[in-house]
Amino acid sequence: MSLQWAMLHWNIPVNASTCCQWHHALEVAVRLLSMRSGSECKRRWTPLVGWQCSRCQSMNHEDIGACDLCRQGRYAASGGRSPGSSGEMSCKVSL
Repeated sequence: MSLQWAMLHWNIPVNASTCCQWHHALEVAVRLLSMRSGSECKRRWTPLVGWQCSRCQSMNHEDIGACDLCRQGRYAASGGRSPGSSGEMSCKVSL
């Protein structure tokens, strides 16, 4: 999803020899990734682990309040309340 989103924002010159813009963008992406595969290791690099967006499923930094990718608010699925806030309902099961 996030690579496809990024590709929508690329300004790639039209290539008349490809069947469509989608496959041309994919070819460019593959070339770019291939160029980076031989790069120096980044042993300290890690993906984000703060929180996952309920709309697009991308991972975000703990300190931000809206998704970097789709701008969905962090607590939008809970009606704008953070987990554990006074307005949050809790489930009680009676047996």
